[in-house]
Amino acid sequence: MKLKTIIKEDEGSIRDLMARFINANQKDSKRAHDKWMSMVATRLMDLGFVGRIRKQIMIALDTIVNQKQFDTLIAKYKLFGDYADSFRPTESTLANALKEAEDDSQNDIEADVADTSKKFKLVLEIPFTTTDNKDQKLRRLKYDLSLNDIEAEAIQGINVAELDQGVLDYQAVVYVSTTLTRSELTAVLEPDYKIAKMQRLNQKPAEEDA
Repeated sequence: MKLKTIIKEDEGSIRDLMARFINANQKDSKRAHDKWMSMVATRLMDLGFVGRIRKQIMIALDTIVNQKQFDTLIAKYKLFGDYADSFRPTESTLANALKEAEDDSQNDIEADVADTSKKFKLVLEIPFTTTDNKDQKLRRLKYDLSLNDIEAEAIQGINVAELDQGVLDYQAVVYVSTTLTRSELTAVLEPDYKIAKMQRLNQKPAEEDA
């Protein structure tokens, strides 16, 4: 799917950035994928979308495969026009942005005070995976991890079995570093992913795993 018409009609708009992101996905260029994802996420923040909605939009955008899905996403979140010129932050959006910034700052301070980084080996079952979308599923997994401040040190996809008509029993072996506890990590990953195995790697013998 090439979205050249959208790019031509709305150059410089949020739709333009999103269309370029989809085209980068199709070229399977990680560098271009990450570049346009960052630009889209930043623009959505500028537009006043809170973190939860930004995550929903980015996840949906990362799995788009045709024009109809793209148009549906644009309509659902009312992403029309050239927001670069027309957007004016309201008191509400400014307050929300300030609260998010304060929360992030406080989290950074707490992390600096007590660095409790943990390393885990995870085996995750990724549902609804096919031979056509498995690469997108891995990109989404990596994005979901980064969105929750979970550093993915290595990710390897595994085709356990091909079930029917290209549908896969698909798993990912993931090595992560995070300050989250085991229960917090589980809460972040499920139900989008099923945890088949979680192994703490750098735990000291006398250390309790929270």
